[in-house]
Amino acid sequence: MINYKESLIEQLNELDEMISKSERNLSRYKGLPESCIYASKSHGAYQYYLSDTSDAGRKYIKKKDTKTAQRIAQRDYEAKVNKKLKNLRLKLKKFITAYDVNDIDRIYDEMPQGKRKIVEPFNEPEDRFISKWIESHPGMQNTYPQTAGHNLANGIAVRSKSEEIIVNLLEKHSIPYQYEPKLEIKGGKIVYPDFVVLNVRKRKTIYWEHLGIIDDPEYASKSLQKILWYEKSGFRLGDNLIISMETNDVSFDGQSAEDLIKRYLI
Repeated sequence: MINYKESLIEQLNELDEMISKSERNLSRYKGLPESCIYASKSHGAYQYYLSDTSDAGRKYIKKKDTKTAQRIAQRDYEAKVNKKLKNLRLKLKKFITAYDVNDIDRIYDEMPQGKRKIVEPFNEPEDRFISKWIESHPGMQNTYPQTAGHNLANGIAVRSKSEEIIVNLLEKHSIPYQYEPKLEIKGGKIVYPDFVVLNVRKRKTIYWEHLGIIDDPEYASKSLQKILWYEKSGFRLGDNLIISMETNDVSFDGQSAEDLIKRYLI
């Protein structure tokens, strides 16, 4: 289950910014009379009236006083917006204080160990889910020979320095992954994506392709065909498919990989 608390806090911060803006807007109308503006339509045109709180009658606003009427109407509007924003913030603040989806998991976690052994949790524990995911997405399935492999400390041999950068960043952010899994796409075609990765928070499987020499016409043509296969098989860029790339002149850097990880995998 996705925990939306961070998103709610972002919304709260956005409301704070909007309230500050609203306060600035209201400050522009200090000194105006405590009056209300009323509008009525006559012969297809609007006429405006000023009503003082101490006077039951309404005073017609002449054209020369229209600017003042506009300022009063704008002030009243800004005041209502300000009040509504503050009310929304108060409600959201109270909700965030009480909101924590992890409370569901804590019911199981706080049970005596003996009872946990005979109870099936409502939400599968994260470590168990990750373990099953890794088991169901085996890596190192591509049998195509490596001409210049990069042996990593974790025992994986990747095909390029750029893939080594990606691996190091995935491990830095504790993102579960497998290198070169086997994937059957539409029509029974078998492909070997560079990586299959898991967004643990969303429990979502995503495939990652790194296109290494995109300025090579033959390589670019094959890569485009591969992307089309993905699209026909229901994979969507930025959803369950990540693509990074480089050329002979523009090398792949760690910052762009880290940006992709933070955007789609954390």
